[in-house]
Amino acid sequence: MADLEARSFFGVDVNTLEQSRVTCNRSVVLILQYSVSPLANISFLLFIAFIVLTVICFARFGGRIPEEAVHMRVPLAPDRKPLLGAAHSREASGSYSRDEQGPVKAVRGGEFIGNRMRFKVKVLNESDYTITDVRVFLISYPAESLKLVTDHDDASHSKIEPSGFRSPTFDFLPTHDCAQGEIRAGVSYIDRKGQPHTLSAKPFAIRSVCDLPIQNQIDPKEFALRLRKLECGEIVVKVTDWTPEEMYEKALRIVEDANFYEVESSTKTADGVIHARISGLAKGKYTGKSDAVELYVTGPFGKEGASCKI
Repeated sequence: MADLEARSFFGVDVNTLEQSRVTCNRSVVLILQYSVSPLANISFLLFIAFIVLTVICFARFGGRIPEEAVHMRVPLAPDRKPLLGAAHSREASGSYSRDEQGPVKAVRGGEFIGNRMRFKVKVLNESDYTITDVRVFLISYPAESLKLVTDHDDASHSKIEPSGFRSPTFDFLPTHDCAQGEIRAGVSYIDRKGQPHTLSAKPFAIRSVCDLPIQNQIDPKEFALRLRKLECGEIVVKVTDWTPEEMYEKALRIVEDANFYEVESSTKTADGVIHARISGLAKGKYTGKSDAVELYVTGPFGKEGASCKI
């Protein structure tokens, strides 16, 4: 009788309290089995007290925790304060990658074109979604032997569609007889969830290049004789958005930028078709080996669409 009165004093159902006591005892036994050190025992005892308090609250308040308990706050110890920005730092560090197996890749390449070093970075989007705010930027290059002649050291693209790519280029001029070192570039973009990512292309190593071309003055007759002694190949380039006049002007500039001596250049029109010819000669600064070029540009007069045989 006294036991029932004591239980009714707390407003607890007898069966509910009995079930809670059995559950609590099982929890205590289970927890003590995993206690292996004095320090751990203290932690487990605190945890046991929390379980007992929870059981009483469940039985007394029908599973509802009192409002004053909800607003309780346990202050953090001074040496346990969270590090501001730690979570963001971990996330940011995880987005930096050189893994070429990812959905977005950055590959690079370069070559000497005449007296210029042309460096290219190709960004491939092999994911299933469009990436935006794509930026390709130079990280470092051997400034002691190369001068950047492109207007900017970065290139931006608003987006790259799935299976698409962008290939910005950067041009350098050697400032010394020999150019060597590494060019490093990076790529940043925003994914479909609005998360930023940054990856870097593998460094492009410039081998020691010392035999740069210089102009070799020669008259057209001697050029024709020299040309017969050189090994040669032939390629044809066709364009649809240039007139033959535009292609001819661009070809003249390319020959000049490549540091070739312009031996001869001429144009003529027959039956509404332009026929243009450019020839140039250069030689290695140190080896003295000759490099010759001949370009033939043809196309309808004043209309877009031209071909260039090199």
